[in-house]
Amino acid sequence: MNPPALASQQKCGLAVASLVLGVAAIVLCPIGPLLAIPAVICGHKAQSKIKNSGG
Repeated sequence: MNPPALASQQKCGLAVASLVLGVAAIVLCPIGPLLAIPAVICGHKAQSKIKNSGG
């Protein structure tokens, strides 16, 4: 039995960018703080964008 088809979902590019920057900040310790700040900013913007769009 196949799983039910989901409605087309859009991915938030800001959320993906936040994830990538956050992981890079952990891996690249010497320049971590320089990547962590944009990760947090992108994460907050993505969260508000997703909340305003209704999910």
